[in-house]
Amino acid sequence: MAGFELASSRGGSSIWEVLQAAGFEGKTAMKDFRAKMTKLGIPNDLGQKNSQALKWLNKNSKLKYVPLSDELLEVEKSMGIHGSSKADKYFKRPERRITLSQRLSKVQEWAHEKFGKKTTMPKLEGIINKLKDIPLIAKKGTDFLMKLGFRMTLGPSMIGADLMTEEAAGPIAEILSDKKEPLTYRGGGMADINDMTKPLGYYRGGVPARR
Repeated sequence: MAGFELASSRGGSSIWEVLQAAGFEGKTAMKDFRAKMTKLGIPNDLGQKNSQALKWLNKNSKLKYVPLSDELLEVEKSMGIHGSSKADKYFKRPERRITLSQRLSKVQEWAHEKFGKKTTMPKLEGIINKLKDIPLIAKKGTDFLMKLGFRMTLGPSMIGADLMTEEAAGPIAEILSDKKEPLTYRGGGMADINDMTKPLGYYRGGVPARR
């Protein structure tokens, strides 16, 4: 499970905990791990994207190290809680990032267990209803909530993508064909597919949201 799986930097297992759970302990844990990778002919690319060393480590450890995903970063930026500055502590941004990641992770885990990988309207509606209970998401407004729900339903690979593509056409059609009645906003108003497929952080009409 990727996308919104709880990242290690957002409250998940640290790299040292994962190393220890894989049998690499003490002050030489990282050195011993790198030696193991060299012996196995696996690149010592820990910390890089699509790391082969991390893939091996997660497979052979009782715990899992989860890098910060592009999907979560996009949501954090859209909500104005990403990055670091002197104002971070005042606005409690680190705590808000951790809370958001934990809540989104639980929603994704729930959807995965209940609906599996299949893209369906019940899955979309279920995810949206769960997202409504997250204050940080709900206060961003209905457009943002439904776009995020749409992307979580389509899967991690489509969250940051342009959804008006051939790649996304099949899953989107599958969702919409499942719905006998139009998908509506809470309080009335029909959801517009053009709004659903705009990037997160955009208002109707394609104007970037102000933070």
